[in-house]
Amino acid sequence: MLYWDCANLIVAAGSIEGTEGESTNYAKVAGLIGSIQKTGTKIVPPDVNKAEFSFQVDADKNEIVFALKSLNGINDEMANVIVRNRPYTSMQDFIDKNQEIIKKTAMLKLIKAGCFNNLLGLSAHDVMIQYIQSYLWSPVEKLTLAQLKRIMIMHMKQAFIPEEVLHAISLKNFYSSVIQDRPYKLFVDPSKKALKRGYHDRYFKLNDTQQQIFAENYTEDSVVEVVSGKYVISEKLFEKETKEKLQELTEWLSKDSTIEEYNRRTFQELWDQYASGTKEDWDMETMCCYPEKHALADMDDELYGIIDFNELPEDPVSYDDVSYVKYENGNRIHRSVPKYDIVRIAGTVVEKNKDKHKIVLLTKTGVVTVKFNKNTFLEYDRAIAATECEEKDSSWFTRGTKLMIAGYRRQSEFRACIYKDTIYKQVIIRIKEVDEDGTVKVEIERRIDG
Repeated sequence: MLYWDCANLIVAAGSIEGTEGESTNYAKVAGLIGSIQKTGTKIVPPDVNKAEFSFQVDADKNEIVFALKSLNGINDEMANVIVRNRPYTSMQDFIDKNQEIIKKTAMLKLIKAGCFNNLLGLSAHDVMIQYIQSYLWSPVEKLTLAQLKRIMIMHMKQAFIPEEVLHAISLKNFYSSVIQDRPYKLFVDPSKKALKRGYHDRYFKLNDTQQQIFAENYTEDSVVEVVSGKYVISEKLFEKETKEKLQELTEWLSKDSTIEEYNRRTFQELWDQYASGTKEDWDMETMCCYPEKHALADMDDELYGIIDFNELPEDPVSYDDVSYVKYENGNRIHRSVPKYDIVRIAGTVVEKNKDKHKIVLLTKTGVVTVKFNKNTFLEYDRAIAATECEEKDSSWFTRGTKLMIAGYRRQSEFRACIYKDTIYKQVIIRIKEVDEDGTVKVEIERRIDG
């Protein structure tokens, strides 16, 4: 059975010898893996020094090794190159031998899939830390005003700049806003030899807002005249006083603790960009299945009314009728359709079919095809652009999205559906996080576009 199971996976993966270029049927692979795991056979992540182009049997361990070719983001050429350039002694050795074909994006996929775990003796999480630190992250040894804009963006996400330093930054910004204006006049000191086509200073006339800020924070040392009740200030003297007021800022930038915090945050930015999510999220992203533990394994199914699709009757149970009026050839015809018992299933999106308005959901007990009506499918499949306050909301049918879906079973499919009297008020709920106690953080409704 071990070899039979492996053969079925090879066919589903399109990785039969001599058939390079065929795409992997991830929905079918996920379903097969789920069935195989129920028999006690393990599906293990690929190893850069042992995995092959296709799925392989390890009879001694009763395991099937995942195929390099079937890793999401690894094409046939990459898989063949990895096998051809063995053995690898380190991550650097792997990069050196494959740098022409294996770039950053592919490296991240290989790491998430656990391909370097055995080579380095580390978990995928720790391998990722090592890779980002060694190849993507550039910590700084000192901070200057050149990094101030980035520091402020970091502060807006999570505050860490002291109030007195924030005040100094506000004065720096004030200075910049003043000298960006058109000068009131250019001043050449008559006591000095004039530069050709040049000047010795620039004078700026403050507006009402600038006048107030200046009066609250500066002396009148830089004021050269008053015109219509407004200060005219010397750029040179204004700059000199501003630099004195920025001492608090420059000292803070030079502190080891500030530099350490800045570097920590730049690393976190890279981690959030390339490595966010749980191990299970990484498994789904790279292998489109869960070799060890389903992402919703700890979810309290009873609390949320989650039912095993396989335990549902193939024909739905009706409890009432819904009446409606239909016009045919100008005639008013009364019709009725049965209302069915509505239940919930939960799982992770593996694939979607836009033409048939279907998705494939990987539940804890296997794959389920879910059918939607056209309008519902389009509503949840559309992407919503980012705004100033909110991030982009991608399609809820993107691979890896975890969903609770209400509806009923009809033969081999689950039909997404609710009625006015259904206890569930949403057809679809997106699961964002599963807590240790089995409760989940969810998104109930899609935000309004625009």
